[in-house]
Amino acid sequence: MKGNVIADWKIQTMLKGFIFAELYTDRGTPEDEENNTLRVERFGNSLPLYFVLDGEGNVLSRLEGLSTVAGFSKFLQQGLDAHRQRHVD
Repeated sequence: MKGNVIADWKIQTMLKGFIFAELYTDRGTPEDEENNTLRVERFGNSLPLYFVLDGEGNVLSRLEGLSTVAGFSKFLQQGLDAHRQRHVD
């Protein structure tokens, strides 16, 4: 995903409106163990797992598993739309 979908120019253009963060869970460090516990307890056990969160940590859109550029673009747009909707009401 990271090397082909997220690296795509369309996705990179869309991500300019986001703060992108990665939560590493598989390198065997104590921090990764904590990250993995957080991931499983809060979001479930799917990998890869992507979220668009608001400033309070609420999930605006969620994507589990592998995706295409079109699917990832749709996921990002859903997050943007949800964010805009919350700030209009």
